[in-house]
Formats: sequence, C-alpha cells, structure tokens
Amino acid sequence: MIFADQEKGAQHFDALKEMLLINIEETFFREPEGGMDASANPKVINKDETGKTMHDTEGWKSLETSMRILQNIIEAIGTRLYDFELDRILVCIKKGVDHINRFVREISYFVIHAIFETSAKILSSENPV
Repeated sequence: MIFADQEKGAQHFDALKEMLLINIEETFFREPEGGMDASANPKVINKDETGKTMHDTEGWKSLETSMRILQNIIEAIGTRLYDFELDRILVCIKKGVDHINRFVREISYFVIHAIFETSAKILSSENPV
C-alpha cells in the first residue's frame, strides 16, 4: 500500500512513535496471578482470577493491535522510515518473532517484510533500470 503523501505520514509517525513504542514495550508481557511473566515459560498454563485457563493468545492487551499499527505505518510511509532511528523498532521486532502469542509472532514477520519492501524501494529508486 503506497500513499501519495509519505511526508505527511512520516510527520504523523514522528508525533506518535513514542506512544506506540511505549505501548508495545509495556504490553509485551502479561502478568497472571502470582506475578510471573507468562512468556518466561511458555509450557505453563496460567489461570486468571476466575480459575479459567488463559490461552497463549489471551492477556496481551493491545500488543497485537499495536504491532499491526507499526506494520501499517511502515507500509504507508515507505522509504521515509529511514529518516527515523530504527533501533527500538528492531528490538520490538526481535522480541516479537519469539513471542508466545502466535499472532504477535506472525505480525512481527509482516513488519520485517514491510521493512524489506521499503529498503528495496530505496535501492530501486537509486538505480533505475
């Protein structure tokens, strides 16, 4: 997906990136009863306060949605992504590909794909055929 005004999209990303990345970082772990992080031991099935078993896709608040937003932003701003410091984004992706939640893992690979697509556009715009 390419939008006509990547400049404007990059400005919006610049204004919102801190909030988005904080949300991803803060929702990366869930704390079931007892305070142990569920992603530390994926074989453990934890119970919520009602005694119901929590599935590996439950309890992550907005993590999946925030990762999807990150993917959509990268696709929308294209090569303007490289105007930003990417270290924090790459750390989130690296953690995402090993996450217990299969949807977060999947979206992390979509984010990687979006980054590769934008980098290919840089190379193709520098060396037109």
